[in-house]
Amino acid sequence: MDSTTAKFPLLFGFHAAIVGQGFLAGVRASGRAIAERERADDWWILGVHPGAIAEHGSTLQDAVSRFRLRLKAVLIDFAEETADFAAFKREVESFFIATEPESEREWEMARQAVRAGKLSLAELPKVTDCPPPRIEVTILDLVPDANVLDDQPSSLAA
Repeated sequence: MDSTTAKFPLLFGFHAAIVGQGFLAGVRASGRAIAERERADDWWILGVHPGAIAEHGSTLQDAVSRFRLRLKAVLIDFAEETADFAAFKREVESFFIATEPESEREWEMARQAVRAGKLSLAELPKVTDCPPPRIEVTILDLVPDANVLDDQPSSLAA
């Protein structure tokens, strides 16, 4: 398969502190996305879990960074639009699990291509342990320990 038009299955971690209406929430996720290179300088990251977001960039890392910023912006929007933590948590969890079956099939087909050695991506480490997508939304205490760095690397699912 020509890697200039291939779809690559990505795993990503995400961790953020989000301020809402009277609460500080911690959001931690292990998600899935598809990276698609349309041209050498045009990458798209298409969410699978969560499925309602996409972002592009001139390099793979640029597209992944923009995707992560878009995800955080969506979470901030939910925090601003919901009345309390319980409503925020419901919105985030619903958003994260909502996906298209076709996207899941494309992700799994791309994963099988990586496993079979038909597809590779030098920019990311390859991992064979692909845990199911998950989202955790918790209340954070207002203490310095609540500060988090979102330094979760992305990887190629195999």
